[in-house]
Amino acid sequence: MLTFCSNTDSNNYLRGRKGGEGDGLCNPAWHDTVARLHFWETIPVDLLNNLRGVVFLSCAFAFDCVACPDHEPEIETMTSNTPNSGEPFVPTKLIKHFQANHTTRDAQTSGWSALWDSQQNDLWDRGKPSPALIDLIESAPWPSRERRRPKALVPGCGKGYDVVMLALHGFDVYGLEVSPTGVETARAYAAKQLDAPLAHNYGEGNQEKYPKDQRGEVTFMAGDFFKRDWEGKCVREGETFEGFDLIYDYTFLCALLPEMRQDWGRRMGELLGPQPAKLVCLEFPLYKDLKLPGPPWALREGIYYDVLAGGGTGVFDNDEAAQSALQRPNKGPLERVARIRPSRTYPQGEGTDHLGIWQVKSW
Repeated sequence: MLTFCSNTDSNNYLRGRKGGEGDGLCNPAWHDTVARLHFWETIPVDLLNNLRGVVFLSCAFAFDCVACPDHEPEIETMTSNTPNSGEPFVPTKLIKHFQANHTTRDAQTSGWSALWDSQQNDLWDRGKPSPALIDLIESAPWPSRERRRPKALVPGCGKGYDVVMLALHGFDVYGLEVSPTGVETARAYAAKQLDAPLAHNYGEGNQEKYPKDQRGEVTFMAGDFFKRDWEGKCVREGETFEGFDLIYDYTFLCALLPEMRQDWGRRMGELLGPQPAKLVCLEFPLYKDLKLPGPPWALREGIYYDVLAGGGTGVFDNDEAAQSALQRPNKGPLERVARIRPSRTYPQGEGTDHLGIWQVKSW
């Protein structure tokens, strides 16, 4: 048993910045939480030195453009997360797009595809892979099955930053996007990066530790995460699909309508391989008021727990209710291994992001 600090009060966070500048965060309230850590098999000292706190989980949309200095990003202006503070909430272009024509579950795929087709994917593009995920991957060897490289899935992979980074670290990686245009964009990015990767794919000074002959393969697929017709593309001839060794979710869950969260959790349970396979979630946005519209839709630690461990819907409209979900019995498909506050993350989540790590439940 190890004791870590975990942020449970997101009401204290303020946000009012452009392009990732001027964080304006006030001090959060913290409490100690005890987490069972099985992680790979043990927790390396290097991992604990590089990561602060405890939690795991992830996703794949960015929502503030930091890739292009000439682009004026559509920033979600929210000076307070307190519903009755009197501060105005200004919907972003992304939110307005979905509110206008894509409010139903059936319209979500067409909503994201329309943005890709009109070259508006800069509304969520981060411009680089997740620093938190890089630090995690480089902290210890990832377990895999005998005679093959570890297999990873990144749903809602966007331009493919995390897909490419994982391949450079020795994974065979599958990136899933709803848009054929998005898939072609990701393939073009991957072709350049796999040939001559940029330094942002590695931790400082670590690039030489991952030689070219140890890189994995990259496969991008157009498909619906909630359907199974794309799964056959994730196995090679003579293989049987046994799930993924790693699934990474950064901004995929927060891009989904709240009513879709329970199905998201069910699918994660279906796609994740047996232990020691891990689902890693970079929890975002934890600072946003639960009553505000998305995407990105506000999330909390309790929402992840309710969906993955509690078997619930993950739909809450206040922090107290979301927090209470942490007390529910583990009836869901997965169990949480750890929750960690990373030492590095994207500017948009500094001070609030946590990593959540999950595995198939031990019965």
